[in-house]
Amino acid sequence: MPPPKPRRRLRRLLTASGLLVAVVVAPPLFIMIECAWKSPPERAVLADPPPVREAKRAIPKCGRVGPATYLTLPEWFIVYNSEEYAATLAAGHPSAFPYFRSIAQYWSYYRQVCHTACSRYPFDSGDHLMLAVIGSSFMIENVLKGVYENTIGRATEWLSSTDTEEDRYAAQTASEYGRFMHTTPWYEFAFGSKLSGVWTQTHAWGSHPLRKWERRFALSLEYGTKAGYGWVIRKSSKSVYGNEDEWVCAWADHVPDAIFGDPRIRTITRLDDGSHILALRRYEAFSGIVPQLVMAGVQFHDIAGNQRILVTALADRERPFPDDEVGHVLFARPVLTSPPRQRVAIDAAVGALGDLLKRLAASGVALEHIYDY
Repeated sequence: MPPPKPRRRLRRLLTASGLLVAVVVAPPLFIMIECAWKSPPERAVLADPPPVREAKRAIPKCGRVGPATYLTLPEWFIVYNSEEYAATLAAGHPSAFPYFRSIAQYWSYYRQVCHTACSRYPFDSGDHLMLAVIGSSFMIENVLKGVYENTIGRATEWLSSTDTEEDRYAAQTASEYGRFMHTTPWYEFAFGSKLSGVWTQTHAWGSHPLRKWERRFALSLEYGTKAGYGWVIRKSSKSVYGNEDEWVCAWADHVPDAIFGDPRIRTITRLDDGSHILALRRYEAFSGIVPQLVMAGVQFHDIAGNQRILVTALADRERPFPDDEVGHVLFARPVLTSPPRQRVAIDAAVGALGDLLKRLAASGVALEHIYDY
């Protein structure tokens, strides 16, 4: 005798829920287990001269863990992906965005940098758990949007048009959001006011009413969900981690006095040998400061106590890259919305950053980002 229908429905619901959880959890779990089993070899750590060591000891958080420069890349990939999404919306067709390939690239980036970090440094469960949570959230969002935009969204594109106030509002919001994330965590974005704007900054009726109201529904659901989720993340993040430190230490030589006119650069200590312990602004500003300093003749000894740092560059896919101790190519991936272009991840020597940046400039390759700790 077959089981009652409510029981069968419950069984199907539990099976579907189990499969969904497995799909969401499997990628980060596999990568984390794979990386956690790696045993980093004993590394020879260069000892600072006693005056430098004493100076650093007096500076809070002057030293930072080395794997952070690599493990920051997956977070930045989401920033870059958001900008690609904004460019797709500006072109007018949300269904054209590669939602599912974006998910695959996130896990690919994470796996690559995880292998590099774990082959050199002890496994840090906190950092990897954070990337697993971020990646799972990114995956869920892109699966839902990918399914929706390629079914209902594509249908209203075809039956009506993407030339609506709501589509233009979404494109403008996506562009603002992409720029915003270069300097501020995503959860600080004003999704609540953007939700209100869907209803107050567009007219209820006009051309292509089917598309207008479908977009109103889709955008309201997206902005409302992100406003609520962002509020939770903001509260929990600040209670666990506190406010982020916005400065990073660097020990450098040949530092001209003229650079201290830049408010993003401070000197903490000037040592007797003429070298400086500097404080540099982190995040987006860091990628502008470092090229400026090396062009002025500054020679870095370390940044946050580390001799290796991750750099990404954008180049044509056919362009070969030198691969040596100055800059070792970890991997290259196509830019999904611009297939002729590729993003190249380079493991660089801190002391040779000047040489690497000169190489990139001479070969017509665009520096994208230098990842601090």
